[in-house]
Amino acid sequence: PDRILDIDPALEDMIILRDSQSSSGISGPYACLSHCWGGYQPLKTTKETLLIHMQGIHWERLPKTFQDAIAYARSLNINKIWIDSLCIIQDDMTDWAKQSALMAKIYRNAILTISATAAQGPNSGLFREQMEQDQPLLHRAWALQERLLSPRVLHFGATEIMWECMETSCCECGGEMYDFYLRDWEKKQLHPTTLVNSTASRTATGWRCLVYHYSMMRLTIPNDIFPAISGAAKVIAESLRQRGISSTYIAGMWKQSFIEECLWHTETDYLSLPLRRPLTYRAPTFSWASV
Repeated sequence: PDRILDIDPALEDMIILRDSQSSSGISGPYACLSHCWGGYQPLKTTKETLLIHMQGIHWERLPKTFQDAIAYARSLNINKIWIDSLCIIQDDMTDWAKQSALMAKIYRNAILTISATAAQGPNSGLFREQMEQDQPLLHRAWALQERLLSPRVLHFGATEIMWECMETSCCECGGEMYDFYLRDWEKKQLHPTTLVNSTASRTATGWRCLVYHYSMMRLTIPNDIFPAISGAAKVIAESLRQRGISSTYIAGMWKQSFIEECLWHTETDYLSLPLRRPLTYRAPTFSWASV
């Protein structure tokens, strides 16, 4: 990442936003935090606060979810963490576009993604004392891509902690994770080994499975429909290029399997959200992203 949060315990009650490209930057393993913004983010990096955050952020200013994630990362001897609202300049569209384009690399290279799966917002924290059933992060479009790209994800859920990686998934109760939607086979579609050994046809099938799940997710900003899945698309495009397969990405679809992908249709079941077209244009009508 271009910026990373230094959470070394030696800093005590302070964390520091570092520029990874400068001499004061730091290298080594880092964690990512996947979380719901909850409609309001009390602490974020802007043009005005960038230099302030690079001087240091006091612990008491951090939302509860951030505090819990940092404390847990420290317990694993991970001294750096990437949090989108603090590592991206939120009111700088140029920086936002640049950093969102790097999402695939950021999450794929993280040693662990800490997922605030049951947290409604930044002040909810990771840990639960009561049996809450809702796990809002599992319904967010951006979070789905983060899960797909991360080699390892530790979910702090409503009732238990759950583990998910490129090989398997499991939870404390030892049963099935029914609310996870993604099966292990679908998660593995972005595994480097799977992509290297896959045919173009199987890669296209895997993409359609991912789009199926992605289309059920919620977006706060409708026009984020393509940015929120662009990291996964870049991973697939790069794997096709490495195998010498020509690929063109068109509005969420691939040219080499364009006819098949035009056969998409809408459906409604107990998992689906009510379908309606966005009020403003975001995709051509031949694309699944238009609905």
